Amino acid sequence: MHKQILGNTPSLGIALPYAMPPPSSYAVFDALKPQAGGYYSFVDITAKRPHYEDAFRQLYQDRFGITQDITLLAGTQRQADLRADATGNAGLDAWLAATRALGGKGTHYIGFADEPNLNYPDYANYQSIFNSMVRQVRSNPDNAKAGVRIAMPASSRLINGPFTDNAADKRGIDWARRLLKESGDQVDALAWHEWMVRDLLATRVYRDSVRRAADLVGLDANGRPRKALLLDQTNMSSGSSLSPYDQETHFASMWWASVVINSSQDGLLEMLNWFLAGDEPGYPKGMFRVYGDERFELKPVGLAQQFIQQHWLHSVMQLDNDAFEVDVLAMAEDPKRGLLGVNKGSRLQHVNLSGAACPLANGSLRYFGADNRSRDAPFNCHDGRVTFELPGQTLFALSWSTS
Repeated sequence: MHKQILGNTPSLGIALPYAMPPPSSYAVFDALKPQAGGYYSFVDITAKRPHYEDAFRQLYQDRFGITQDITLLAGTQRQADLRADATGNAGLDAWLAATRALGGKGTHYIGFADEPNLNYPDYANYQSIFNSMVRQVRSNPDNAKAGVRIAMPASSRLINGPFTDNAADKRGIDWARRLLKESGDQVDALAWHEWMVRDLLATRVYRDSVRRAADLVGLDANGRPRKALLLDQTNMSSGSSLSPYDQETHFASMWWASVVINSSQDGLLEMLNWFLAGDEPGYPKGMFRVYGDERFELKPVGLAQQFIQQHWLHSVMQLDNDAFEVDVLAMAEDPKRGLLGVNKGSRLQHVNLSGAACPLANGSLRYFGADNRSRDAPFNCHDGRVTFELPGQTLFALSWSTS
């Protein structure tokens, strides 16, 4: 572990329901403590009912403190091929008015269409929609004052293309490169979605995709990406292509922890959102189960998110890690220091950390295993090294203070 601060950890969020959540659901949101939110805005609804979204967006901001979010314009049933017609324009106007009404407390990214590289026939078709809606957003300076920022292109996968025919012509990174070249001064953020990386040992591709995104937008004099990087939707599976093993077991907990760690490793990412918040009919991909309007229950991945959030700090510190089966993130926040990690393998690992001064002030080690419970664990600290045994398939958090 090194003393160098690489950047900030991303805001960890979830895709939020397109409705006013019942009070009985507040406890699961409070447990998850989302720092960011993902929305759809259905233009055919808001064109007819311009204030439809106002109340629940205000609630998520004021009651749950979600002040960083991204909205994808679409049609009902998540119809993705948005059009710059009267309905689309009216829907965007309604969203902008609702965002101004939020009072300028946060940053509200807007993406025109959902995964355009998957859902539009070609780049030119999407570009015309993008240009039209950019003009609409920029025509009123009050939108920017209210925290409205433009994200593009919310692609389906960044590097390896969407799962579709002629995917080589639709790679997200290629469409993003063209948009940046042609309209870069109108773009505030690069957004993308990542799906179908199901192997626990393959999740380090998330680190690669964040680095490629940073290379694409470039870094400023402080080493920060010139455009915010938003991995605003991810899950093991895309659409309804999922299995109970993916979504309902401790495997999802390890997968999410690994994705969080790898995506955050270089301090370049601003937002990372799990898709969805709660299970939906045909899409049981939530962090919590939904039993009617009155009962909500965290799934293993939701309990893991609760554990991660309890140990989440503001800044990323440089860490060298030569373990193949163990992913680890080093973090700092004022005097606090912490390691968040996961042993993805089934065998016991012997962890040896250098770079932390022994003894660890207020040191503690917590494990989160397949029983979905957090527990204290022992560690040793001598001769400038922290050592402990890490059981297989276990998340851990090592915490201490420098003061």
